[in-house]
Amino acid sequence: MQAPAADPVLRTLLSDIMTHHMPIRSLILIGSRARGDADARADYDLIAIMDSPLVLIYAPKLERLSLLLSTRFGVRIRMRPMATLKLKRAKGSLFMMKVKKEASLLAGEDLASSVDTGSPYDISPEWYFSFLASLMKELISAYRPHDGSDECLSVDRVSMKIRRSLKELADMSAPSISFIIKGALHDFELVPDIDMWFKLRNLLITLFLKLAKVLLGIEGSIVDVAQKFLRINKGVSPLKNIESSAILFFLKKEIPTLRWIFSRILVKDRLRAALLLLLASVDKHGIDSLLLDEAYRILKPCFKIRPHVNDIRGKWRVLRETILTYWDYVHTVMGFFD
Repeated sequence: MQAPAADPVLRTLLSDIMTHHMPIRSLILIGSRARGDADARADYDLIAIMDSPLVLIYAPKLERLSLLLSTRFGVRIRMRPMATLKLKRAKGSLFMMKVKKEASLLAGEDLASSVDTGSPYDISPEWYFSFLASLMKELISAYRPHDGSDECLSVDRVSMKIRRSLKELADMSAPSISFIIKGALHDFELVPDIDMWFKLRNLLITLFLKLAKVLLGIEGSIVDVAQKFLRINKGVSPLKNIESSAILFFLKKEIPTLRWIFSRILVKDRLRAALLLLLASVDKHGIDSLLLDEAYRILKPCFKIRPHVNDIRGKWRVLRETILTYWDYVHTVMGFFD
């Protein structure tokens, strides 16, 4: 684990953390800033590894410090807490495989480089859909109904990230899954030059449906797959909902609904299924109201969806906002119930 070159943002960040006397055992940088291929607009993604009992105590402080530094430097800086317990449960985790491969140690002990992440055959279906859904979230964040220079630039950056990430995923996967991913990427390159956002949308939906068939044994229409996806256990206990509930309460000061906490359906699976439907619902000619209504039905029991104007595009934007608002609270890296 090599520390990155001197960076004024990171120097300030380390200084502020020392000032706050946070009990961080290991502070690591991941993503493009760690790999060295970041541009000036790239986020800073950091993970603060703490002893498990301290995570919920210091998570709000990390959140506040992240917002403060993001405002100061004009670039998103995100520090997320990780329980040391997660390091002991790293086997088969695509996330921990990426951390081990690309992370740069900023301060403290080198705890991540020696964790046992297992082999490609240990990766559970949950981690494949977690990885794929994170790319779908990036794509939906970049969607704009009208072209413009900023929008085009945003899609170009997302396109590079998605293709690079899928190639990495293929390299980390077992041969049968790698074959599916590489085949989809090959077909993607052969598609004539259409609007890049829709081209990427088709790529990610195709991969989601193919992996759902191979890994979960489900197929059918988009709605069929989304409904069945919610009901199938993919290797994670419903107790994971309790972990995300704690994060929502401590960081957003919002009390989760009873269905959020006690449902056997994973809350993050609701976001993933709704995200699939939201992506599939939009095309150049309009929005499919049936797919949109199904996404709303999936999200409504657990999430606060603000009132929207009585038109289909307004509803689509509100559902996207709901997904993006809750994403980080639900897809926590804490690791109590992984």
